[in-house]
Amino acid sequence: MTETSQTVVRALRQRLDKIELQNRILESERDLARAAVESLKLDMSAQQATILEQAARLSDLDVGSVKEPVVSPLVPTREIIIDVLKDFPGITLSDVLGTGRGRALVAARHACMHAVHIRRPDLSYPTLGRIFGGRDHTSVLHAVRKIEKEQT
Repeated sequence: MTETSQTVVRALRQRLDKIELQNRILESERDLARAAVESLKLDMSAQQATILEQAARLSDLDVGSVKEPVVSPLVPTREIIIDVLKDFPGITLSDVLGTGRGRALVAARHACMHAVHIRRPDLSYPTLGRIFGGRDHTSVLHAVRKIEKEQT
């Protein structure tokens, strides 16, 4: 190989390395953005549920009889999920909300879905599906029924 050819090959390798690095950075930023979006979805669903519960309470009350502000006892879904994940070492919130289908991950995800369903009866199956990474409501229904069957 001539010296000019070697120089061109070196330059192309450097450029390829730079492109690969840029791709890894973009993938990392994309993953962070997805995690941020999922976090916002969790926060929004919790706030929406609180507002809906308060509206339901207010519609049943005589406005003149309200002496104290209506406070929601609802626990944010994020806290419920994190609490359940304490029993599943190595599984993170982003894992549960992601697309992974490993046996241990699915078991953790199902346990989280069941716990949120039990502790947040105000959230519908479609809402829970959206919280857990945009899954269909039947996936949540399956998880809840599976955990309930295991508990009996």
